Amino acid sequence: MSALQIKSQLEDLQAERALADIADLGDNGTYMLDLEGEIAATRTALELAILKLDAHAPAGAAPATEAPGW
Repeated sequence: MSALQIKSQLEDLQAERALADIADLGDNGTYMLDLEGEIAATRTALELAILKLDAHAPAGAAPATEAPGW
């Protein structure tokens, strides 16, 4: 999965968390714990993907997070 795909997945999970709060699912401990775990794992995957992109970038290139779409 590319860094942009992971970023999109993270955004989807964050939107799901916001909707869960609106739908009063914030009190559902099991659901929220699972969702927070998915968000944390996806955030870590994104950080690793960005590090990988930056490690393989040409010398002097801008960091991946400065590329269009970020």
